[in-house]
Amino acid sequence: MNSAGEISSSYYRSTGDYLRATGFAVLLLGLFLGLIWRLYSIQIIEYSHYLGKARHQHTQSIHVPAPRGPIVANDGTVLAIDVVRRSVCADPGLVEENKRSAMLETLRQVLNLSDAEFAQVRPRFLRRGNKYVALKSDATAEEALAIRQLDHRAFFTESEFTRVYPNGVFASALIGFAGPDRGRDGRPVRSGIELACDKHLEGVAGAKEYFCDARRRAISLPGLKDVPAVPGAAVVLTLDVVVQKIVEEELDALNEEFKPETAVAIMLDAKTGKVLAMANRPTFDPNDYGRAGSKKNNVAVTCVFEPGSTFKPFIAGPALSEGVITPETPFNCHRGTWWIGRRKITDVYGYGTLSATDVIVKSSNIGATQIGLRLGKEKMRKYLARFGFGKASGVGLPGESSGLLHSPARWHHQDTISTSFGYAVAATPIQLVSAFSVFATGGVRYRPYVVERVVDRDGVVIEENRPEEACRVISAQTAKKMVKILTEVVERGTGKKAKSKKYKIAGKTGTAHIALPGGGYAPDRHNATFLSFAPAGDPKIALIVTARAPKGVHYGGLVAAPAAGRIIERVLTYYRVPPDK
Repeated sequence: MNSAGEISSSYYRSTGDYLRATGFAVLLLGLFLGLIWRLYSIQIIEYSHYLGKARHQHTQSIHVPAPRGPIVANDGTVLAIDVVRRSVCADPGLVEENKRSAMLETLRQVLNLSDAEFAQVRPRFLRRGNKYVALKSDATAEEALAIRQLDHRAFFTESEFTRVYPNGVFASALIGFAGPDRGRDGRPVRSGIELACDKHLEGVAGAKEYFCDARRRAISLPGLKDVPAVPGAAVVLTLDVVVQKIVEEELDALNEEFKPETAVAIMLDAKTGKVLAMANRPTFDPNDYGRAGSKKNNVAVTCVFEPGSTFKPFIAGPALSEGVITPETPFNCHRGTWWIGRRKITDVYGYGTLSATDVIVKSSNIGATQIGLRLGKEKMRKYLARFGFGKASGVGLPGESSGLLHSPARWHHQDTISTSFGYAVAATPIQLVSAFSVFATGGVRYRPYVVERVVDRDGVVIEENRPEEACRVISAQTAKKMVKILTEVVERGTGKKAKSKKYKIAGKTGTAHIALPGGGYAPDRHNATFLSFAPAGDPKIALIVTARAPKGVHYGGLVAAPAAGRIIERVLTYYRVPPDK
């Protein structure tokens, strides 16, 4: 028999073993339950968190750029468009160092690298620690495919859109440019139509997610983010490419002959305000806009100048409308010199008595001053505002100036005299040709416009411009009288150099001294201008040609009128307008 001590000892040993076993079992159970809880927490409670981490580690989000919309002429000719440019790049760190030189030779063959290109790429590719090297920009589709076929994670292609202007300098100041650079305000650098219609042209970027395998190769899987890019809308201009070509050719001829600092020509549809052509010289290539400097300024809408005698019809028309003169009203032109108090008014030629018609035809400053004084400052200013002076034309191009038209409070008697023959007032070329069109439309001013419509990628018109009547300036009867007078300017007056053998042209010459920054006028620097529309009996087109500081001769009738005459005859022939002579 076992003694009590032995029994007690055995009991405690068995009890201790039991407790240890129980404790161990509880510990295992606790660990198991903890593991179960952890798995539950990962799989259920923190599922979204860990799913996000996994996606972040194994997916790649790619920015999908959107192409800008094209700019096209009224016949569909592409003036500006985005094209895809592919670049082949590398992460040299993913290539073993002892294999890099051999890999470079392979790349040289695959990418058709020239010696110069290879010499630039080689040191960057071999440099230790370099993580990004652009191997070739503007790679062909075949070269990009060859890189993918290497099936090496160190090499990849990047695609981007580049703005291209297929016609170079053609209508460049009007079209403008859209480059990758940003200004001091952080905004992309834009000008012309590219700036005016930026909200329509700019597309909406997309985004796409890819699952990446162990070699960081992209695999498209369902359920991943895929937001397509939305291309920008197309902007259709009123520009006629044939007319623009004619205008630019004749402006180049003027520029070559007279070498002005700047020259501008604008042609409108005489009865709607559509801009058919707009050209500046000097010009620039928007594909290389960084070298343009001041040449990229569209002086057709930004430059203001005192228009000189081209302004006289805007005084004579209202005077006829108000009945203070008739076409036959005689004016004493004092043989070329007339004193008003202490101020001397002069003419180029010493005329005696001229009718109101001949005051315009022969461009007498003395006669125009007398017409202006009869009209008076209040009515003069009222009509000039109706013609559109003193405010932007509304053509919709950036940087347009409103010109200068004195307020009634600042308008003095001397301003009435000076304005009568085109001084003490300033206008842009677009304002002048728009105002001159009033005589062609029967007395109504239309807002000029250059954007015909905006069309989205589905062909839906999202914005459209139509001829817009701004206001009636003079009566149709008065406009008819002015057309007759302005036709005489070309037939037998200062605009004879614009005369056509096929068409009757209505026009007005202007020659004005250029103001000096400190006051006064340069004695030997002038703006030479010619305003016109044709055919005079049923106008189809209106035109301004103006040159700043031409060399040699400086009169508008000798510098601008001949170019205008050639442009009008060529354009009307192109439009198959029957001759009216």
